[in-house]
Amino acid sequence: MLFSPRISTKNLAALCHRTSTALEAGVDLRTVWAGETKRATGFTARSRFRAVSEGVNCGSSMSDALEPVADYFPSLFLELVRVGEQTGHLDGALKQLAKHYDYQRTLAQGFLVAMIWPLTELGLSIAIIGVLIWVMGAIGRSPGTEPI
Repeated sequence: MLFSPRISTKNLAALCHRTSTALEAGVDLRTVWAGETKRATGFTARSRFRAVSEGVNCGSSMSDALEPVADYFPSLFLELVRVGEQTGHLDGALKQLAKHYDYQRTLAQGFLVAMIWPLTELGLSIAIIGVLIWVMGAIGRSPGTEPI
């Protein structure tokens, strides 16, 4: 199986924010995805967004247009887009997804920040113990001392 890149949580949260705001303001879905295609950076994102834009331009729903590029998006995103379309509240579903992905990013960043100090302490303690072992070995090998 080939590696398939996925959209980052940061980019997905931003996409959900922009799309929900545009839909809530009454912007047509075709216009939204045309703008997202222009805004996309990188070949992978641009090609995936272009595929979605073309699907929407051909009259497909957003969830149907996402199917060919489903490997790029998380399954939660795909399912809630489908539910949002079926209930007529796609903008609300995308707004909730944006909050969810923002919260995920906040948790991940908080975890990394919380791990910095314990890892620093671990590294320092290993270094100090290593230096003490080296010093004790040097003292034991010096002339005129008896090995312990």
